[in-house]
Amino acid sequence: MKKILITICSTAVLLLSGCATYSTTGNTYSGGSTRIEYGTIINMVYLKANNTSPISLGAILGGAAGGLIGHQLGGGTGNTIFTIVGAIAGATAGNKVQHSVEKDRVEISVRLDSGADLVVSQVAEGQEFHVGDRVRIIDNKIYRY
Repeated sequence: MKKILITICSTAVLLLSGCATYSTTGNTYSGGSTRIEYGTIINMVYLKANNTSPISLGAILGGAAGGLIGHQLGGGTGNTIFTIVGAIAGATAGNKVQHSVEKDRVEISVRLDSGADLVVSQVAEGQEFHVGDRVRIIDNKIYRY
């Protein structure tokens, strides 16, 4: 029983650590300087998330973890059945988790007030931007100005 619990906890930690993200926004103080620039949007390119592939890394890792957990259960033929069912369930869950994390992105080209051009790629959600909009760029993230 202890072996099963250790396997389940280890697998959960590995799977959940793959889903970890960090936020570049918030009120945390980094102790460094912040780069702020102003400009005008000159071009935008929308990039769809590549979640059309039938097999993803999430499916492979989830299948392996599910197979390992399933292998700890039952004996004889039951052990084989649990291993197969665990692998299938893990692969399905891992694939869904990975595809839910992938997001559409937008590459925004900005002509800075200094005359230089800057291209920023960010998740395409939240504010909508259009060519000609005045924007503020704070640490390579674009905001409406």
